[in-house]
Amino acid sequence: MVSYSTAMLADVTDAYHYGVSCQSCLRSTRVSLVRLRGVLGDGYPVVDVVKRLRCRTCGSKQVTVTFLTPGQAVGNLAHLFEQQPV
Repeated sequence: MVSYSTAMLADVTDAYHYGVSCQSCLRSTRVSLVRLRGVLGDGYPVVDVVKRLRCRTCGSKQVTVTFLTPGQAVGNLAHLFEQQPV
């Protein structure tokens, strides 16, 4: 089993998504792992993805990333599973 600290984007299945919340403007969205792989490549470390993200609304790099599985579509993150990934 691969750990979060050593996993590459290729190690993560497409059933998972990143939930990203901006700490500046409070916007939240779901980011597609397929799209991340297309931009960053299969060999990009999962742990480093947060360093590459920026809020599309306000441009802030102060974002919080939550790794989500379909089974975690509950609570205040449930609305992210109703959105199309960007």
